[in-house]
Amino acid sequence: MKVTGFARFALLEKLDDAMQKAEGTLMKRYLAAVENLPPDEKNEWHKVRLRMLQVCETAAAKHVGVLIDAEETWIQEPVDALTILMMDMFNKENVVVYNTLQLYRQDRLQFLKDSHTAAVERSFILGAKLVRGAYMEKERDRALQLGYTSPIQPDKASCDKDYNAAVEFCIMHIDKIAVMVASHNEYSNLYATRLLY
Repeated sequence: MKVTGFARFALLEKLDDAMQKAEGTLMKRYLAAVENLPPDEKNEWHKVRLRMLQVCETAAAKHVGVLIDAEETWIQEPVDALTILMMDMFNKENVVVYNTLQLYRQDRLQFLKDSHTAAVERSFILGAKLVRGAYMEKERDRALQLGYTSPIQPDKASCDKDYNAAVEFCIMHIDKIAVMVASHNEYSNLYATRLLY
């Protein structure tokens, strides 16, 4: 499921920008960003949350998973926060909600570890779908145009290193993480298999 399918892109950008400027944990930054929205946009975001809640409730009732797709870096923060909120509600006994982590991003391995910490603290099971990524050219072009450091790994070896480290982290914490190794990479798939035995 793509949150951009039922949330206005510009609203996600606005929330992400506010979250980037705030301090604290992901959830503290999220709550502050939502609180500072004007009333009409706060109401609009409330409707986005309700839509996502309805999807997750239906999935839970039907015993199926919901895979929340990853988005561009400049709108990902509110998507991550909303996904964590849904996991906190629906992933107590079984895993319903999975977040997609694009490991071609330099920050995602740490985000995985931080998400695991949140899961332990809030007593939910983290759902993690591990992918390499989909927006490499767009991300690099935007970073170059706007003059900030690219969020993308410098090379494939770095991406592979973080991807395999994420696979290992998830399997080493399998009691609190339900992981999907979504890869076409033969080594990563064999590595996951070896770690499970």
